[in-house]
Amino acid sequence: WTRRNESTFAGMGRFGELSSPFWESYKSILIVRDAWERYFSHVRMSMMLRNRNMNLSEDHIDVEDMVMFRGDFRQKEFRRAASNFLTQHLVPDFRRNPTNCTAEVLEKAIAAVDRFSYVLNFFAMAEESSYLLEVGFGIRFAEFRENRHNGRAKTPELNPRLRKAFDSMNECDNLVVAYVNERVGRIASCLRDNSY
Repeated sequence: WTRRNESTFAGMGRFGELSSPFWESYKSILIVRDAWERYFSHVRMSMMLRNRNMNLSEDHIDVEDMVMFRGDFRQKEFRRAASNFLTQHLVPDFRRNPTNCTAEVLEKAIAAVDRFSYVLNFFAMAEESSYLLEVGFGIRFAEFRENRHNGRAKTPELNPRLRKAFDSMNECDNLVVAYVNERVGRIASCLRDNSY
């Protein structure tokens, strides 16, 4: 497992002498999750970093303020993280206007997803993703889970009004995650069928 303190930009210099491009040199993995779960986790981690004494099991987040960018959530950081954050990373030009989900942007995002050797969603497609992890890398999902912190807060459900507001900011991300889930299910099914 790559350690966080080894994944700095300075540390990436060790890959500078590769004789072939990144995509051809390594197996690459993209792990996605539902846009709301990802955003809630991001906000919670940001708050914990600002207040290191915050108890992991406590919930100090006003969900409505978080979705509507009020109170503690007015900063640009939260607006950027709440709007098609996955697509912003897959399609860099999209960062200038991350709420403008067009067919062209979605096409580029799907093409970027398809460059990865493995695409997983341990949150919505846990069984299929764990199977792909084991087949592709020989890593058992139980080992993966043991390396993750189990004291995470449960992501709260959004009421219909807030869900509509949040989804309107994440149209591309929701479609990309749906594509990933379909791909994970299809590939896992094909591999299982061919393993017998």
